[in-house]
Order: sequence, then C-alpha cells, then structure tokens
Amino acid sequence: MNKKMYNRYLLAGLILTVLLAFSACDQLNTAVDTAKDKLNTIVNGDTEQVDDDSWIDSLAGSISSEIPAIEKTPGKTTFLFFGDAQPLENLFEYRDFESLVRVATMVGDGKDADFVLQSGDIVNTGDSRDEWQAFFEYATPVFKNLPLFTAPGNHETTGFANTPGHKPEVYLRLFNLPDNGPEGYETEYYSIDFGQVHVISLSSNYLDPSESYSDNPEECKQIADRIDKWIKDDLAATKKPWKIVLMHQPAWPVMASKTQADMKERWIPILEKRKVDLILCGNEHMFTRSWPMPMFINNDDTIDLAKAMKGTVQIIGCASHKFYDVNAPMPDFIAASLTASRGWHTITATETRLSVTAYNDKGEAFDSFEKEK
Repeated sequence: MNKKMYNRYLLAGLILTVLLAFSACDQLNTAVDTAKDKLNTIVNGDTEQVDDDSWIDSLAGSISSEIPAIEKTPGKTTFLFFGDAQPLENLFEYRDFESLVRVATMVGDGKDADFVLQSGDIVNTGDSRDEWQAFFEYATPVFKNLPLFTAPGNHETTGFANTPGHKPEVYLRLFNLPDNGPEGYETEYYSIDFGQVHVISLSSNYLDPSESYSDNPEECKQIADRIDKWIKDDLAATKKPWKIVLMHQPAWPVMASKTQADMKERWIPILEKRKVDLILCGNEHMFTRSWPMPMFINNDDTIDLAKAMKGTVQIIGCASHKFYDVNAPMPDFIAASLTASRGWHTITATETRLSVTAYNDKGEAFDSFEKEK
C-alpha cells in the first residue's frame, strides 16, 4: 500500500471515529435526559395524571389481600397496623415505608405477623400514576407473601370529584380486597374473620359532607341507611372474641374534623352498642391511644376502670414523614401520644387477651396496653 492510499484510509478511520463518537454522545445525551426526567419525577414527587390507564392493570393484584389459611402461631393471631403512608417531599419516601414494614416483621411478635392493616392515605393524589407506581415498586416485594388489608383515605378520593359518589376508582382497581360489603360499596366496606379477630373496614370519607354518597339528598340517605345497617348486621353476626374497626378518619379526633358530626350521630353509637374493642385509624399524622371509650367517669371525676376496660380503645397511627403540629394540649380522652414520629403497632390476640404495642421507626417500643375478656 502506497503512502497516499495509507493516508486516505487513515483519514477515513478518523472521520468514522468522530462520527461514532458524536452518535454515542447523542445516545448518551438521550439517556441522560431520560434519567433526568425520571429523577425529577422521583425527587419532586411529580403526580402526573394520564388518560391511558393500562398502568393500573399492570399493577393490580401484585399485592396480596388474601385471608391466610391458618395462624402462624396456633391460637394466637398477630398483625401489624400502619397509619398514613403518603410521601411528604418525594417518592423515595416509599422506600422508607417498605423498610418500616420489614423492620416491623423482625421485632417482637411482628416476626409472626399473619397480615397487615393500613388505614389509607397511601398517596397524596388518588389518580396519580407516579405515586401508585412508586408505592407498588417498593411495597410489592414485602406484601407479596404478607397480606395487606387497607381502608381508603381522603387522599385516595382526590382527583375523583366528578365521579359518582367520589369513589376512589384507582384504589379500588389496584387492590383485590374482600367484596362482602353493602351493595354498591362491596370493597370500600368489607370484613374478614381470621383467627381470634373480626376486622371490619369502613370508608369514613363519606361522612365528609363534601364527599357524600350522592348529590341527591334522598338517595344519599337511603345509601347511608343501607351502609349503617350492613355495619350493624356484620358486627352482630361475628362469633370472634375481638372486634376491630379499620378506617381512616378517627371516631374521636384530636383536631377539628369535618366528619365528626356524622361520626357521632351515625357510627359511634353502632360501634359502642356492638362492643367494638379496637378502632385503628390515621388522618392526623401522629400517634395517639385513647382511654377506653366512653370513659365512664365516676361522680368524683375518677375513671371507673372496671367499666372502662370494656370500652373501645382508639389507636391513631402514622407511617409517613408528614407530621402535623399540635400546639394545644391533648384532649382528656387521650391516654398516650407521640408526635413528629413514624412507626407502627404490633397487635396480638388470643381468645382472652388483646395486646397492642406501639413502636417508633427505630424499633423502640414507646406504648402498650392490654384488654382481657
């Protein structure tokens, strides 16, 4: 090969190298732009709503909500309870929720947990693809073999103001919850019997006048009556020793609540008459435990402990980084509280004893109580 031909090949090689380098840079820039977009979504908590809902079908059913066949410890039912899980600043916080659940299954009686209860507000925006995808990405591995039963929170209804009854449509499609609730609301209200406990899950969102069952007052009353009858009948029918209610808004809130008037008029009398033992709820982004309600105050302003032990204890939980400031003292009905902290409750039930222990996110127990029959 002569020198002239050699130089031509050398020049062609250099040109080809430059072209390949530019091509690689374009591909790299595209990859970088894609990564930046994804990182921006995760870090900033983007809540994109999309018309194509195929993503819902791709996630649906990946988290188990099947009632276990038997208790891990015969004669002893064990489950975990978590309050609100929604992120405060970014979607990476769902990783913290997953870690919290894993820690809970490694501490104390949580090692033998049969299932998990969660009281709603899993997301900030009920129709947000990005939030739901992030939650399922982190939650699916831990809940694949540990059944999760949830109640819808007010944020699960966000984005559905124009749907009949403000139903949390995405939430209802994502979770395969039991469907034994009242007509038209079969999975928003449901109950399970397992081991020593009867758990009834309620959608307390409809107690908010702005999210009523219907815009027609007469139809709204008919639906409310049908649901209330279902609650009465369900609680009356169970033979389990312990009755537990799961819902989002508290029956006895620490802070002002739009649902309180209807809660006091409609549901509290039912729960007290049916002798519910424990109410598990969220919404207030703190930990509280009530005295058994009603408080059975004696004439000398002391509590009648014998009667009180038969009352209903309310637990408010928080598994989110989102906390509410409480400047005023806690109400008199609050027996224990912890603010600005994440954590969970481990609950065990035998035929004669119900035990509840509250843990912070470091796995340290900070409150506990027992009820006996």
